[in-house]
Amino acid sequence: MKSTKDTTGIVDVWTLATDINSLDGSTNAYFLQQSEDDKYEILFGDGIVGRKPQDGNAILIEYLVTRADDANGVQNFRYSGTITASGVTPSIVLASDEYGTPQASYGGGQPEDIESIRYYAPRNYQSQERTVTAEDYKTILTRDYTTADSILVWGGEESDPPQYGKVFVSIKPKNATTLSTLEKLSIQKTILQRKNILGITPEVVDPDYTYLVLNMTSRYDSNLTNMSASDLETLLTTTVNAYMTERLGKFGLNFRFSKFVTFMDGINQSITSTDANIRLQKRFQPVIGKSGVYTIKFNFDNEVYHPVDGYPPVLTSSGFGYLDTDGETQVDAYMEDDGYGNIRIYKLVGSDKVTLVERAGTLNYANGTISLIDFNPTYVLPASSTEIALTVVPLNKDIFTRRNQILLIDKENSNIAVVPDSFRTERRQTSSPFPSNR
Repeated sequence: MKSTKDTTGIVDVWTLATDINSLDGSTNAYFLQQSEDDKYEILFGDGIVGRKPQDGNAILIEYLVTRADDANGVQNFRYSGTITASGVTPSIVLASDEYGTPQASYGGGQPEDIESIRYYAPRNYQSQERTVTAEDYKTILTRDYTTADSILVWGGEESDPPQYGKVFVSIKPKNATTLSTLEKLSIQKTILQRKNILGITPEVVDPDYTYLVLNMTSRYDSNLTNMSASDLETLLTTTVNAYMTERLGKFGLNFRFSKFVTFMDGINQSITSTDANIRLQKRFQPVIGKSGVYTIKFNFDNEVYHPVDGYPPVLTSSGFGYLDTDGETQVDAYMEDDGYGNIRIYKLVGSDKVTLVERAGTLNYANGTISLIDFNPTYVLPASSTEIALTVVPLNKDIFTRRNQILLIDKENSNIAVVPDSFRTERRQTSSPFPSNR
């Protein structure tokens, strides 16, 4: 802002006010509010809360116009343009060149909708730029980190085991499953620590994902549709993806089997019934070539199917490298339970399973906890992956989440089949066995 007399340069730089409690009559701060037609108004103080401009001040405004989230994920930039110096100096033309950044761009988001404003505006006022309660953290993060798809905050005393003096923040970003290391540091340093109360340490942690692997079969009445079974399979696959987007994928959302099959049955009048076998999958990233201890939790509310001791394995795994019994040769290996809660590592010789490690860990069927001891893989399969997948059969088809757990459907490993409902078809084609009334 220029003074009433200075016409050559900017005297003061004014900043956007975020905390009204820190303002006095001399603070160079402005306020921003949205008006009609998605336009914005800039307001200044009254001399009590924020400095009041004088008549005749010249106000210069610089702002950046973006296209919402279109630029998110950009890391390489190509610039081409012309710079013209003043006077008689010729124009300077810059040749096109490409510039890379260590971190892809992020932070762009769509405008906040009316319902979101109605929900968060009073909570933002109540927090007064201080993070005291979990709701305060969530309100400020929702406002200042617009690329968050879902946010969960809990106190360290609620963790297992408890960690007093900490507050944990878990964020699922839009169009991704986890934040990068730089994004976590940025949120922790620029948003949380500046508003945090003394003695509390905020920590940003990844969401805990559990994947649903579906083996689904839908039956249909061919007399009620012109669509082929293949077309219906495509429609069902699209609907499963839509269900995951609308009903799962955020903190606090559970999977209710009856609602899921009802959702599937309703996509076409020809669908007569839907059933599905469900398996749960967790993924973890081991340290290759180093023995370690790993604990993987499916959730205390999701009991693993175990009718009797000695029951066939209900735990399976993806492949990984392990030392053979000679202690030197690396072989493709897998994990399974033995029906008594022990986890063994084996290799395949033809169709036979040959045990490499008899007791590599334990599976607690009652609370869904897997513990691996001295686990030392030498590589992960497939080679393009860094994670090992562990899959179990749950006791119930309703799947629940706790704290920062998020449910997703594993689209790659799920199977969707559509078959004719032979009972319906035969009944329509066969005449009634009952005599007519004459």
